[in-house]
Amino acid sequence: MQRVVERTQIGQDFFLQFPGQESQRFPGLNRTLARQLRDASATGELDFDTLIGIATRYYDEVDEERRGIVRSMQMMSDEAQELTRELREQTASQLQAILDHVKDVILTHLHYDHVGTFDSFPVAQFHLQDDEMAYATGRYMRHKQFNHGYEVDEVVGMVRMVYKDRVSFYNGEAELAPGITIHRIGGHTHGVQCVRVNTRRGWVVLASDTSHYYEHFEKNRLFTTMFNLGEAVDGYATLKRLAASPRHIIPGHDPLVMERYPAVSPELDGIAVRLDAEPTY
Repeated sequence: MQRVVERTQIGQDFFLQFPGQESQRFPGLNRTLARQLRDASATGELDFDTLIGIATRYYDEVDEERRGIVRSMQMMSDEAQELTRELREQTASQLQAILDHVKDVILTHLHYDHVGTFDSFPVAQFHLQDDEMAYATGRYMRHKQFNHGYEVDEVVGMVRMVYKDRVSFYNGEAELAPGITIHRIGGHTHGVQCVRVNTRRGWVVLASDTSHYYEHFEKNRLFTTMFNLGEAVDGYATLKRLAASPRHIIPGHDPLVMERYPAVSPELDGIAVRLDAEPTY
């Protein structure tokens, strides 16, 4: 039997030395194991075999506890995933029930982030500018500078909608319903349009990508992807003319919109806001 001739504890590290051997460092020992080793060495009972036995029993217990924790976490994870899947399916089912009855969808342009779910509307009539369809299917799509915002399958899908008489085309501005008008702006794409809606606080303009951010129409700045710079800058003046005030213009991609307007409901906080309400700033 080789008995410990020296033991030292520095912080969480435990050092043991057996005869004829260098001191062995056991880093970051759990307090329980360190106490067991200290007690055994204090009574003179700690030899190499005892050390191995104490450590083995301790780590066996720890491993079993860890395995139990892992199993519990896995069960919780499985349950959470199942609940998430059920909620997702339930939400999707409820949403689809709404989409099934939507009769009209305004497409400001055909970039993938604005047209990507068009096939989720089984009965809707789509409203689009002539220039946008001509642009998305015409000669300029040869160039990556202009085509990178379009998905070929989505453009083709919209062409199929044309053959089903489910696309209404416009050349400029039009009233789709009392209090709802569309207006070709151009710039970002050749046929991008904005939407004007008469709300309880006056005429609100949904700028979409005619102005990605507030600073674009406020400071006459331009987005990086642009087909016609002149039309884009002129379009800012049109947005201001159409809206009750600059505070009534809603840019298409600015995160500040979610900060400035109240949520539709507590459940939709951070997801959907009321644009007919006054902005906070």
